[in-house]
Amino acid sequence: MATEEMKPDTKKTEQKQKQSSQIKEDLPPPIKSCSLKVSIHCEGCKKKVKKILTSIEGVYIVYIDVKQHKVTVIGIVSPEILLKKLIKAGKNAVLLPEIPDPVENKPKPVDPKEKNKKKKKGENLQRTDEATSSGTDKPEKTEVGKSDKLESEKNDAGECCTGDGCEVASVKEKKDVLKEKDSVKEKKKKKKMKTKKLGEYNNKQKILLVGEGDFSFSLSLARAFGSATNLTATSLDTLEEIQLKYKNGKANVEELKTRGCTVVHGINVHSMAKDRKLGQRSELYDRIIFNFPHSGFGFGCENQSYYIM
Repeated sequence: MATEEMKPDTKKTEQKQKQSSQIKEDLPPPIKSCSLKVSIHCEGCKKKVKKILTSIEGVYIVYIDVKQHKVTVIGIVSPEILLKKLIKAGKNAVLLPEIPDPVENKPKPVDPKEKNKKKKKGENLQRTDEATSSGTDKPEKTEVGKSDKLESEKNDAGECCTGDGCEVASVKEKKDVLKEKDSVKEKKKKKKMKTKKLGEYNNKQKILLVGEGDFSFSLSLARAFGSATNLTATSLDTLEEIQLKYKNGKANVEELKTRGCTVVHGINVHSMAKDRKLGQRSELYDRIIFNFPHSGFGFGCENQSYYIM
């Protein structure tokens, strides 16, 4: 009778165990965060790495720090899967060690008696170690992992993704840096320079001259300033046409160039905004000079209304 009474109790315990195991299986795995060191050098690399990681099931959030080459992933995926995916895509990746929580790992207060006991034990152990190691040579420490680290660093420095916009982004960044440096240099030079004037114009202004004939006006500015590095002189005529039309045309152009002037021919005022000969459209000038055009009659006073018409 005793055995028969015990049977229903055992069944109940078995059922409870099954239920608890089922509940454990149904519960989702804990959300964890892991940090990886990945070879990232530009925005293209960043986009590629984010695309790879977000495509993995169980990845919820991805934070990327390009400067530190650090990627933080929050989700339920193991770091091994993340590393495999990144390495397969051609990106060098290493798992960074977890930083312990300072609150959890606070040292517990130790009694002074226990401290003294530990000190005595440590002294005894040191004595025994000295006694045993006195007759034997100490093995040299092998620097394991240093060569691997150096190789990975080299690969990281030389390797970059071939994704869209990677090379373009790096080239643009370099150009922007160079432009900033040039602008700073120009500003410093302008501050050091003494101002030399001719009428309304001076050597610290960036001047564009259009519709030049024999370039005599541009040359007068260059001579007054002592330099023509701030001048860009243009003409509608080609150099050959200038030689035919004006006696001193070619000589004036050559002198301007020796003084540092930028001379451009074949520039039409109506379409010069789109003309690539003048460089970038974003380039700004302090003054644009378009002198009153020469009528070309060769006689009479050009300031008279009859000739102007």
